Amino acid sequence: MRIFNQSKLNVTSLLRLVFLLVAILSFNQTIAQNKNTQIDAEFQRLVEKGALTADQASNYIITAQHTSRTSGIQHIYFSQAINGLIVNGTESSIHLFNGKKIKYNENLLLGDVFQVKGNSSPSITAEQAIRSVAQKMSYNISNLVINESIGGVDQKSIFNHGGISRTDIPAKLVYQLNENNEILLAWEFSIDDITSPADWWNFQVNASNGEIISRNNFIAACDLGDNHDHD
Repeated sequence: MRIFNQSKLNVTSLLRLVFLLVAILSFNQTIAQNKNTQIDAEFQRLVEKGALTADQASNYIITAQHTSRTSGIQHIYFSQAINGLIVNGTESSIHLFNGKKIKYNENLLLGDVFQVKGNSSPSITAEQAIRSVAQKMSYNISNLVINESIGGVDQKSIFNHGGISRTDIPAKLVYQLNENNEILLAWEFSIDDITSPADWWNFQVNASNGEIISRNNFIAACDLGDNHDHD
């Protein structure tokens, strides 16, 4: 039996609030600018090296950007995309000052890896994917309904808690790299487990068969162990 002391619960509650705010902002965020000349130049460099095709190099999504009030540095974050959907695991960034690159962080899929395996359209719905995960995780799901259908290329929707999550369950389509280095179409959604204060799972589920491709725990991403300091 896992016992959580009060200090850990307080920290976990703060983490949960932070992750909820970040999740809401990222889920609803729309970037007006979808192209950047500096990013285009970096991708063109990869095309010239033969690491990407011209078509692959033209497909990326700017996920966030802001300019620091103190330094004046513009921070732009982006991911590779396929068919208008973000490819998880390709989060990259470029940082500019007066329009010139000062730093570039690249985390891209190159060459033969950057190819989709399987269907390019979902065979199951987001609801079916959530129910599949609930069964695999032994969750007692009940009265799962869609609160909001946002739509778009990634078919965003927001479900209620369904008796398994502390918060509503946002879902959308993404592309996800599996353990065999195959890019698969997936439903991505998060479940803030009502049975455990330390588990807020983010799932990527195969949109063809409902199998879990990967999952990560938002809360566990920050080590709350007694042997670590958190200044």
